[in-house]
Amino acid sequence: MIRVEEKEASYASKSSKIIPIIKQVVKEYSKENIVILGRYTKQIQNLQKKFGKKAKIVGMIFDGKHLLNNTDIFIGSGGTMTAESALLGIPTISYNAVPNIIESYLVKKFLVKRETNPMKVCNDIKKIFTTSNKEYQKRVKKILDEMEDPIQKLTSVIKQ
Repeated sequence: MIRVEEKEASYASKSSKIIPIIKQVVKEYSKENIVILGRYTKQIQNLQKKFGKKAKIVGMIFDGKHLLNNTDIFIGSGGTMTAESALLGIPTISYNAVPNIIESYLVKKFLVKRETNPMKVCNDIKKIFTTSNKEYQKRVKKILDEMEDPIQKLTSVIKQ
Protein backbone atom coordinates (compact mmCIF):
# COMPACT_ATOMS: atom_id res chain seq x y z
CA MET A 1 0.00 0.00 0.00
CA ILE A 2 1.18 3.49 -0.87
CA ARG A 3 -0.26 6.53 0.92
CA VAL A 4 0.18 9.74 -1.06
CA GLU A 5 1.27 12.86 0.77
CA GLU A 6 -0.90 15.68 2.02
CA LYS A 7 -1.20 18.44 -0.58
CA GLU A 8 -3.78 20.79 0.88
CA ALA A 9 -2.38 21.50 4.35
CA SER A 10 -0.41 24.68 4.99
CA TYR A 11 2.64 22.66 6.10
CA ALA A 12 2.72 20.58 2.92
CA SER A 13 5.34 21.10 0.27
CA LYS A 14 4.01 21.53 -3.26
CA SER A 15 6.51 19.17 -4.86
CA SER A 16 5.52 15.53 -4.98
CA LYS A 17 8.09 12.98 -3.86
CA ILE A 18 5.73 10.07 -4.32
CA ILE A 19 5.01 10.09 -8.08
CA PRO A 20 8.52 8.92 -9.09
CA ILE A 21 8.37 6.28 -6.33
CA ILE A 22 4.99 5.00 -7.54
CA LYS A 23 6.26 4.87 -11.14
CA GLN A 24 9.20 2.70 -10.10
CA VAL A 25 7.14 0.46 -7.81
CA VAL A 26 4.49 -0.26 -10.47
CA LYS A 27 7.26 -0.91 -13.00
CA GLU A 28 9.17 -3.38 -10.81
CA TYR A 29 6.25 -4.97 -8.94
CA SER A 30 3.56 -5.12 -11.61
CA LYS A 31 2.62 -8.66 -10.56
CA GLU A 32 1.87 -7.55 -6.99
CA ASN A 33 -1.38 -6.10 -5.69
CA ILE A 34 -0.48 -2.40 -5.41
CA VAL A 35 -2.98 -0.16 -3.64
CA ILE A 36 -2.57 3.61 -3.75
CA LEU A 37 -4.49 5.48 -1.10
CA GLY A 38 -5.43 8.99 -2.19
CA ARG A 39 -6.78 11.88 -0.14
CA TYR A 40 -8.80 14.20 -2.39
CA THR A 41 -11.09 13.69 -5.37
CA LYS A 42 -8.87 15.57 -7.83
CA GLN A 43 -5.74 13.81 -6.53
CA ILE A 44 -7.46 10.41 -6.84
CA GLN A 45 -8.59 11.24 -10.40
CA ASN A 46 -5.02 12.21 -11.37
CA LEU A 47 -3.64 9.02 -9.83
CA GLN A 48 -6.29 7.02 -11.67
CA LYS A 49 -5.20 8.56 -14.99
CA LYS A 50 -1.51 7.88 -14.34
CA PHE A 51 -1.63 4.49 -12.61
CA GLY A 52 -5.19 3.14 -12.85
CA LYS A 53 -4.26 0.26 -15.13
CA LYS A 54 -1.28 -0.76 -12.96
CA ALA A 55 -2.57 -0.23 -9.42
CA LYS A 56 -5.80 0.01 -7.47
CA ILE A 57 -6.51 3.64 -6.55
CA VAL A 58 -8.76 4.14 -3.52
CA GLY A 59 -9.89 7.03 -1.36
CA MET A 60 -10.08 7.05 2.40
CA ILE A 61 -13.51 5.41 2.35
CA PHE A 62 -12.09 2.37 4.08
CA ASP A 63 -11.11 1.86 7.68
CA GLY A 64 -7.37 2.58 7.77
CA LYS A 65 -6.62 -0.17 10.28
CA HIS A 66 -8.51 -2.72 8.17
CA LEU A 67 -6.48 -1.70 5.11
CA LEU A 68 -3.22 -1.89 7.06
CA ASN A 69 -4.07 -5.31 8.47
CA ASN A 70 -4.22 -6.55 4.89
CA THR A 71 -0.95 -4.91 3.82
CA ASP A 72 2.47 -6.56 3.42
CA ILE A 73 4.45 -3.32 3.01
CA PHE A 74 3.39 0.26 3.63
CA ILE A 75 4.93 3.30 1.95
CA GLY A 76 3.81 6.56 3.52
CA SER A 77 4.59 10.22 3.79
CA GLY A 78 5.68 10.07 7.42
CA GLY A 79 2.38 10.99 9.06
CA THR A 80 -0.22 9.14 11.08
CA MET A 81 -0.64 6.07 8.86
CA THR A 82 3.14 5.64 8.68
CA ALA A 83 3.29 5.46 12.48
CA GLU A 84 0.22 3.21 12.70
CA SER A 85 1.64 0.86 10.10
CA ALA A 86 5.00 0.53 11.82
CA LEU A 87 3.43 -0.01 15.24
CA LEU A 88 1.11 -2.66 13.80
CA GLY A 89 4.25 -4.54 12.72
CA ILE A 90 3.95 -3.85 9.00
CA PRO A 91 7.29 -3.16 7.30
CA THR A 92 7.14 0.57 6.61
CA ILE A 93 9.00 2.95 4.32
CA SER A 94 8.64 6.72 4.74
CA TYR A 95 9.40 9.22 2.01
CA ASN A 96 9.24 11.88 4.74
CA ALA A 97 7.01 14.42 3.02
CA VAL A 98 5.83 15.62 6.43
CA PRO A 99 8.89 15.65 8.74
CA ASN A 100 7.84 15.19 12.35
CA ILE A 101 9.14 13.94 15.66
CA ILE A 102 7.17 10.68 15.58
CA GLU A 103 8.51 9.66 12.17
CA SER A 104 12.04 10.57 13.28
CA TYR A 105 11.65 8.47 16.44
CA LEU A 106 10.40 5.44 14.48
CA VAL A 107 13.28 5.78 12.00
CA LYS A 108 15.76 5.98 14.88
CA LYS A 109 14.24 2.81 16.40
CA PHE A 110 14.48 1.01 13.00
CA LEU A 111 10.71 0.56 12.75
CA VAL A 112 10.50 2.83 9.70
CA LYS A 113 12.97 3.02 6.84
CA ARG A 114 13.27 6.54 5.42
CA GLU A 115 13.92 6.67 1.67
CA THR A 116 13.06 9.02 -1.19
CA ASN A 117 15.06 7.48 -4.03
CA PRO A 118 12.66 5.35 -6.14
CA MET A 119 15.28 2.69 -6.94
CA LYS A 120 16.29 2.41 -3.29
CA VAL A 121 12.63 2.14 -2.24
CA CYS A 122 12.26 -0.80 -4.64
CA ASN A 123 15.44 -2.38 -3.25
CA ASP A 124 14.01 -1.99 0.27
CA ILE A 125 10.79 -3.69 -0.87
CA LYS A 126 12.82 -6.55 -2.31
CA LYS A 127 14.71 -6.96 1.00
CA ILE A 128 11.44 -7.00 2.92
CA PHE A 129 9.99 -9.67 0.63
CA THR A 130 13.09 -11.86 0.85
CA THR A 131 14.02 -11.69 4.54
CA SER A 132 12.45 -12.87 7.76
CA ASN A 133 10.24 -10.42 9.60
CA LYS A 134 11.04 -11.86 13.07
CA GLU A 135 13.60 -9.25 14.16
CA TYR A 136 11.33 -6.45 13.01
CA GLN A 137 8.44 -7.93 14.98
CA LYS A 138 10.66 -8.14 18.10
CA ARG A 139 11.58 -4.45 17.76
CA VAL A 140 7.93 -3.50 17.37
CA LYS A 141 6.95 -5.49 20.47
CA LYS A 142 9.79 -3.95 22.51
CA ILE A 143 8.77 -0.40 21.56
CA LEU A 144 5.09 -1.07 22.24
CA ASP A 145 5.94 -2.58 25.64
CA GLU A 146 7.80 0.63 26.54
CA MET A 147 4.84 2.86 25.69
CA GLU A 148 2.18 4.08 28.10
CA ASP A 149 -1.48 3.40 27.52
CA PRO A 150 -2.87 6.87 26.68
CA ILE A 151 -6.28 6.00 28.17
CA GLN A 152 -4.72 5.36 31.58
CA LYS A 153 -2.69 8.56 31.36
CA LEU A 154 -5.70 10.66 30.28
CA THR A 155 -7.88 9.17 33.03
CA SER A 156 -5.22 9.98 35.61
CA VAL A 157 -4.85 13.59 34.42
CA ILE A 158 -8.64 14.13 34.29
CA LYS A 159 -9.06 12.81 37.85
CA GLN A 160 -6.40 15.25 39.09
